Amino acid sequence: MQFIIHKGSQEIGGSCVEVFTKSTRILVDFGMPLLDIHNDFEDKNPFETLPITDLVQQVRLPNIKGLYNDDQNAIDGILISHAHPDHYGLIAFARNEIPFYSGEATHEIIELSQICKTGKSLPKTFHYFTAEEPFSIGDITITPYLMDHSAFDAYAFLIEADGKRIFYSGDFRGHGRKKALFTRLIKTPPKDVDYLLMEGTTIGRVKKDIPSEQDIEFDLVQVFKERKGLNVLLTSTKNIDRLVSIYKACKRSGKIMVIDPYTALILKRLNKYAQLPFTSTEYPLIKVYFATYISSQIRTGFGDDEFFSLSNFKISRDEILQNHLNCVLLIKTSMAYDLSKFQYYELATCIYSLWSGYKKKAVLANLIRNLQITGFALKEIHTSGHASISALNCLAQAIPPKFLVPIHTEKPKSYRQLFQGVRIKEIKDRETITIE
Repeated sequence: MQFIIHKGSQEIGGSCVEVFTKSTRILVDFGMPLLDIHNDFEDKNPFETLPITDLVQQVRLPNIKGLYNDDQNAIDGILISHAHPDHYGLIAFARNEIPFYSGEATHEIIELSQICKTGKSLPKTFHYFTAEEPFSIGDITITPYLMDHSAFDAYAFLIEADGKRIFYSGDFRGHGRKKALFTRLIKTPPKDVDYLLMEGTTIGRVKKDIPSEQDIEFDLVQVFKERKGLNVLLTSTKNIDRLVSIYKACKRSGKIMVIDPYTALILKRLNKYAQLPFTSTEYPLIKVYFATYISSQIRTGFGDDEFFSLSNFKISRDEILQNHLNCVLLIKTSMAYDLSKFQYYELATCIYSLWSGYKKKAVLANLIRNLQITGFALKEIHTSGHASISALNCLAQAIPPKFLVPIHTEKPKSYRQLFQGVRIKEIKDRETITIE
């Protein structure tokens, strides 16, 4: 068995690993890079304007034979670890006949995002796997492990062939609402692992202890109780743990959680996989604000029936303003126009609950600046969706592999210092590794 890290050996995002034998080739993730080739956020998305040949030539798309429409030796399957764009965001470029493998909820989130954005689903075939149930693609056997991560339905993979074993950690943590999954993995880890490809997102980024989701919930409660004005909150719809923390904080402080139609649809669809708060009579504190752009996208992509099914939970702008002391409004950059019409910001607070690096994005920076100009106080309440140094060490020591390979990290050289007693093997992008 051999493998190649096409993207991710020295960067966060754009994850793509090829694993292959003499007869089978698979990809593990096919993600969109977070940054452009100049290590900055892009104002224009080249993936929406340039042809595949140019994207490959510019090393924006990995140069992988059989992945696009370039020859007959197609990739046999693509594993998607979770529904974050830096792990699945380039799948539209893959040949339609290549099968994808993911958790069922992961595929549902990807589809919802795609339809909301473009109005159309992706013409791809997805096969669903189940946690800890092995399945095969050709002569390669894969065992998925459900992980604690800010993305719902996130997995690590044990990959076996030719008597060799790779464990791909995917993105994970041990301080979220599903931390019991991490504890279980540490107690019963896979054995005889040759290569552990382990993420290190927080290395070099986080300088202090990482708070838990329960800590985030507590901090939100404090702000909701202390601030005597409208609370708006910037967070990711796909961070289901965070949405649960916000709901619980609203419930504890007697606030109404106001969400947009896309967030309402995500929570409604995912409720069949876990007991999540969603728009229903069971959760009267959740209301839907029909923001202009998002409402248009939902109606176009999902039709009138889906759109109007949320109308029973509608709250208008005037109702929010009249009841501003008791509302927490979740916002997005696409809601800038709607927010400009609110015209009530006395003692208002904008809670920023995202990775701080996203503030470098022009559209987000503009939204925050405009909110501050109009009177919003900015408050940051966030925790990482990724493992702390201690959690990374726990996984490295629990397995332990013959070789630990840095991936999904900006600091691969720090692994030698941080993970004592484990053999570190730094690998460059596009380097072929044969497991002896």
